Amino acid sequence: MQNKRLQEQLAELEAAAERLKDLEGSLRVIEKQAGGNADDLFQQVQNNREILESNEEARKNARMQNLMSFIIRFDDDQDLLIDPEEEDELREKINYAYNLNISFEAFHAFMEKNGRSINSVVLVASKLLNEGLSSNEVVEEHFYGNDRTTS
Repeated sequence: MQNKRLQEQLAELEAAAERLKDLEGSLRVIEKQAGGNADDLFQQVQNNREILESNEEARKNARMQNLMSFIIRFDDDQDLLIDPEEEDELREKINYAYNLNISFEAFHAFMEKNGRSINSVVLVASKLLNEGLSSNEVVEEHFYGNDRTTS
């Protein structure tokens, strides 16, 4: 009787061991699929990141090209200099178009300091755009440079 009960328990244990082996096999298959899916997902995330970086670079280049075209249109006599009569309207249009707050005094001081060159306006305006600056204090710091004379 004891033997019979032990044989029944042994048979139950063997059946349980077989079920565990089947479960382990199933879990291994799931692990392989999940691992493959995780690798695919990771690769897709990497691809998307590269696409986004490329799009961001293209967007920056387009903004820069638009800014250059925008500023050059204000050079009525095409001498690559911003004349005093072109200055204030250009400042207002830059402020409006690019959501900046450059004061008249800061812009005028910058223009005088840099010989009214279109290149210098493009360089500073692009720096402001790329750094996302909008505070008048920070913008004026860039326009005045280290020798700021007015507040």
